[in-house]
Amino acid sequence: VHRWSGKLQIQMPISYSEASWTGMLSFRDCNWDDEAVRIFETCQGIIQYAQCEYDEDDVYMDDDCIDLLPPLVDYDAALPILTVGIPPYNGDGSENPYWDRWPDLRSKKVRFFLGIGDGVAATVGSKCGGYPTSASISGSHRIAVTIGTSAACRFVLPLSMKETQPSQHNILVPPGLFCYRVHRDHILVGGTLIDGGSVVQWARSLLNLQSDESFGACLEKASEMYAMHSTSPDPGHDPSSSSPSGVTMVPFLSGERSTVSRGGAQACISGLTRETTPAHIVHACLESVILRVGCVIKLLNEARSSEGHIPSQGIIVASGNALERSPLWQQMLADCSSMDL
Repeated sequence: VHRWSGKLQIQMPISYSEASWTGMLSFRDCNWDDEAVRIFETCQGIIQYAQCEYDEDDVYMDDDCIDLLPPLVDYDAALPILTVGIPPYNGDGSENPYWDRWPDLRSKKVRFFLGIGDGVAATVGSKCGGYPTSASISGSHRIAVTIGTSAACRFVLPLSMKETQPSQHNILVPPGLFCYRVHRDHILVGGTLIDGGSVVQWARSLLNLQSDESFGACLEKASEMYAMHSTSPDPGHDPSSSSPSGVTMVPFLSGERSTVSRGGAQACISGLTRETTPAHIVHACLESVILRVGCVIKLLNEARSSEGHIPSQGIIVASGNALERSPLWQQMLADCSSMDL
């Protein structure tokens, strides 16, 4: 936006949503958090960027350093710098290259909006934005579950930065989840997995299931396996007590993010026998990701409970190419979460 607006010498504000990404924003009152900023002040790169100096003990920077951080506003703030269109020259007199490149943006009717997080955009786009979607279901009852290369579970809760009633601030974010600002009136709560669809892609490569035909046949066998296990006529059978494939997997191929952040966590497959087939392993891969997603959903329901909602009333809005293309994964998700999809 600095380049587009030509205001190179003016400090550009940052939205509450993007500031939350830095980890230095207090999501409850939308101010830079003194303690968090002090932790980051030990980073030499931040020192050089802010042009501040360490004190004699090299513990924290000058008191004025927090003032060098961008001003905080909402994404839709009506700031003059964002509402005047693209000028032909920058503030330093140099030509603005965007004047010729994007003539449609020259108009003073053009308005720029500050950025929001991609997770926020995806969640709101799934109609999980904290706003009523019907007479009986509020946005906070809708959990957005996305499985692409990675995986994420998120939902939005109302929490106004201007709210003065203490009861409105009793939202508890369980350890293992993140909490970002959406804007002045709502927050985003969620958790992510580094590996989602990437676990299946890894299995396809490992098992030489690169063709759509071979992988499709393998998925069909895994689906049959899951269906038989779920509908066993044995009255003492508990479908949740064991994996139908007999093979289990911990899917931390790239480490663990939620619910315990461990970059060095490793994956593991157990239960292999002479009878193990590629379908058993693919089933275990699908199952392992869903079980990790289920752990995140459980924590999200705890957060919803702290805000006064009833977890059993929630529904899941599924998205992401990997999840949308796999009926088996969708069924596993519904079964694991005991929620409508």
